[in-house]
Amino acid sequence: MVDRGRFAVVRGLASVALATAEGGGTEDAARLQLIQVLRAHGTADPELAREAAVAVADEVRAGEELDGPAEEPALDEAEAQRVRSALGVPSRSEQLVAALVAREWLERFAADLAR
Repeated sequence: MVDRGRFAVVRGLASVALATAEGGGTEDAARLQLIQVLRAHGTADPELAREAAVAVADEVRAGEELDGPAEEPALDEAEAQRVRSALGVPSRSEQLVAALVAREWLERFAADLAR
């Protein structure tokens, strides 16, 4: 698989798992979507799912680096949380939990593919 195509599949798998976890979906629902992504690309390579799990973990680490000290917050934290809730945007802690769940799902999925 061409590197650019491989990267797109990995990002697609990571995105599907993360979006499903953030939306409160189940592992079974995520697996169905992961299978659809792999089928669409004509592969069942477990390494793609492993790479997607690493990509999700890398996103978490990158997000932590971006969470450094802010100079002056535009909104106070309570107001920011109210706006996030109104827009349906998960809080940072919810995003981290979803990322950890998505990573676990992808790791199990990769292990199952490898059997």
